[in-house]
Amino acid sequence: MRSLLSGLIILLMVPRARAGDVLTLSRITDAALAQSETIGLSEEAVRRAEAGVTELRAAVLPRLGVRGTERIQDVSGVPVGSNSTFTRRERPEASVYARQTLFAGFREFAALKAQNALAAARAGDLAAARLRLREDIARVFYTVVESDLEIVSLESLAALTRERAVELRKRTTIGRSRQSEVLSTDAQIADLDARLVAARGRRAVGLEILRSFTGKDVAGVADDAPPAGPPPALAACLAALPARPDLLAAQNEAAAQRQWAASVRRTRWPTVSAEGNYYLKRTGFNEPINWDLLLSLDAPLYTGGAVTGAVRGAESDRRAADLRLRRARREAERELRERYQNLSTLLAQADALARAAVLAENHHRELAREYRLGLVTNLDVLSAMNSWQEARHALAVARTEAKNALLLLGLSMGRVP
Repeated sequence: MRSLLSGLIILLMVPRARAGDVLTLSRITDAALAQSETIGLSEEAVRRAEAGVTELRAAVLPRLGVRGTERIQDVSGVPVGSNSTFTRRERPEASVYARQTLFAGFREFAALKAQNALAAARAGDLAAARLRLREDIARVFYTVVESDLEIVSLESLAALTRERAVELRKRTTIGRSRQSEVLSTDAQIADLDARLVAARGRRAVGLEILRSFTGKDVAGVADDAPPAGPPPALAACLAALPARPDLLAAQNEAAAQRQWAASVRRTRWPTVSAEGNYYLKRTGFNEPINWDLLLSLDAPLYTGGAVTGAVRGAESDRRAADLRLRRARREAERELRERYQNLSTLLAQADALARAAVLAENHHRELAREYRLGLVTNLDVLSAMNSWQEARHALAVARTEAKNALLLLGLSMGRVP
């Protein structure tokens, strides 16, 4: 019996394994990451935030440049022989200038720190988006794996049931079995065929979803992950939470809002700036002056409430960012605890199902022996066979779900397999 089941499994799996179409989870994930628009948008958000850092850094650095002017004016009404500078037809001027803000309440430094934190937050968002995509793909992938297991189990059970039906018909012709047993067996075969149609439909839907993720035609999946083992201690898992990309992103977002609020508050402070010019060409009475330096002070006294409104808005954004950080931490811990408990339950369930599968197989073999002796009915044998196959299928599904649960637990800690 066991050799027959093994042969059926091999024969059923081979036709679906066309070259280049059967993909592992890692290959599907790599293809999905390469073509995901969501990941691409997150990457552009990182680049935009980094460009903002460059822009704000420019506010701290001095400005250097060359300035040239050429004034041409009407001198038709000027008396002939006038040597005044202001009555010349052409008044060229050229200079090299440097401009530097000396003091602005350090708000530009606060803004630069905020933008750096924001760039780090966008990088965390990118890493978190990659983890979420891995989660989505893993769920669909293992749904297809479970569909494959169900199809193999149902096809194997249907083949065994048809063997029983052939034997029953032979026994019915010689009067050793009843026609009702044949009808009951045929009804079970029809039910198995209907369940097979549903399982194949779920598999086809899962493959279509994987195709949309990867942009490739996926004819099947190959689960090459090792069996799931026991997870590390819960305390160790919780200790790894602060390194999660989404939590780091929320933390940097809160830090950015704190710095933005500080920068906005400092707009009430005066601004001191300096500008120096070195003249390359001048005309008239300014011609002997080679350079000059301008110091300026700008101290806002009344802005009509604009600064007050901006400060209130920035403080509100800061409080909202802190609340989002608290919520993200709480939800991350809840998710990790939930996944940890789910994995522990699946591993314990798999151990129990392994024992149940052995007992169900022994029960079926014993009933099959007693049936040949005329001690039990065919319905008893069919029921035992169904229980055996369902126990084997439940065990395979539990082990597969444990693999997925272990992967999701690692992703909850921000760990990429």
